[in-house]
Amino acid sequence: MQQYLYIEKKYYVLAVLIASIVVGGVLLAGKSLFSQSNGQENIGEKEIAQIQRRSKVALYIDDRPVQFLNQVVNSVHSTSAPKGEKLLPDMENVENHSSIEQANILKNDFSDELVGIYTDTMFKDDSNWGEVRWANFHKRASIVRTGKDQQLRILLPKGAHGNLKSGGSAGVAFEPQDEIYQRMTVLFEPGFDFQISGKIAGIGSPQGEYTGGNVPRNGEGFSSRFIWDDREGQYGRAAIYLYHVDQREIFGDQDGLGFNWKTGVRYTMTQRIKRNTGNNKDGILQVWMSENGGMHQLVMDRNDLRWGLDAKGRADTLLVSPFHGGSGDRYAPDTDSYIQLSNFAISTEKFSDLLQ
Repeated sequence: MQQYLYIEKKYYVLAVLIASIVVGGVLLAGKSLFSQSNGQENIGEKEIAQIQRRSKVALYIDDRPVQFLNQVVNSVHSTSAPKGEKLLPDMENVENHSSIEQANILKNDFSDELVGIYTDTMFKDDSNWGEVRWANFHKRASIVRTGKDQQLRILLPKGAHGNLKSGGSAGVAFEPQDEIYQRMTVLFEPGFDFQISGKIAGIGSPQGEYTGGNVPRNGEGFSSRFIWDDREGQYGRAAIYLYHVDQREIFGDQDGLGFNWKTGVRYTMTQRIKRNTGNNKDGILQVWMSENGGMHQLVMDRNDLRWGLDAKGRADTLLVSPFHGGSGDRYAPDTDSYIQLSNFAISTEKFSDLLQ
């Protein structure tokens, strides 16, 4: 049972004032967008979605959600407190919530977005991403609903390869970190063509610069992305695609994860990246896989990497880059293919459902 603390009337007045400020923020967000629409009385779906997103931001104070303030306001109706006193939630519970929020660098499940096309502008305006450095999907991205959840659905067209014509690419910035856990869900829709190889998403440093044959030989940074390939004679092999100081190949190392992607299965993929100490080969990469909400299995466990040299190589960019390729027409799929991504999360702390 939730515990409550009795407070004096003056503290209740303060709580109500705070709640009033929050409501004012919501109204200002709506007024601002109305002004931006050149005084038109009819605000479109995009503007409404922006108001919703801005309202969500406005309804946070010191990283504590407005639901906490709702509890304060609702408590005035309680009859269990002595006369002249009101109720507040136990502050210890609020502090615990605050520490969890601080560990979560990024979280986006697209639940705030309208179903339909998800333009590059909408991607950049989605406040759940934070700072979006670039977003180029060229109208091939949309938001779809599956049950109670929403997904980012991306088209990889027939006969196309490379992120200019297939899928797309986005870079989302966050504060540089020595250790992070990155998670997302992935589903390849039935009929997906795993032609040779293609990229999905992952982490980079700095600013996702080290991909596409740009090798960080001087330890400037790295990238670590989930992909599919056909190595070892396997169709749709799941692998991790690495650029780092000691990479074996010019166009990155492709290390298998011990399973093949299957269509119609929703995978939860998690990777842990911990920077090496000094210039030592002791950087950590761990990868977990879960199918359709099942137990998370450790499928990669390395502690011999150099993510950077001389204090470089701190993770700072989420790379969302699903596309076919490689270069050359042989990478292009024979049919239109769709991939669904969702539940993006980046944390400085281990997710509680990871047993190992």
